Amino acid sequence: MYAYQYVAAFPYVNVNVVFESSRRFVPRRWKKLKEFQRKKLELELQGLELQKLELELEELELELQELELELQELELEELELKELKELEELEELEELELKELEELEELEELELKELKELEELEELEELEYYWAQLATFSVQQKSSRSRW
Repeated sequence: MYAYQYVAAFPYVNVNVVFESSRRFVPRRWKKLKEFQRKKLELELQGLELQKLELELEELELELQELELELQELELEELELKELKELEELEELEELELKELEELEELEELELKELKELEELEELEELEYYWAQLATFSVQQKSSRSRW
């Protein structure tokens, strides 16, 4: 096969590689050209595989970021739940304190009632004492009048 026939059949081949001074096709250069093209295709394939791996890496990084965001959301929810529990506990403590205060107020009211009753009893005892003195005084006066 002559070189011009080869170039006509494969127009993308570099003419300088195919032709020699005799203008005949040189198989040795053809082998080098084929080897060069094969290596070039292998490198392109490796480049494509590398790009594919880089894309997969980016996808995995995005998934990792999504998982980290989900983790942060879960941690926030956990903190909110803890805060809610603490608030509920505080409310329960406040309710208990209110109940204790009410009980203390009731006890104070009972003590005040008892104090009033004691004061009334003391007043009654004082009145009884005065009545008893008055009665003895009046009896003494009656007896002293009867002497006169």
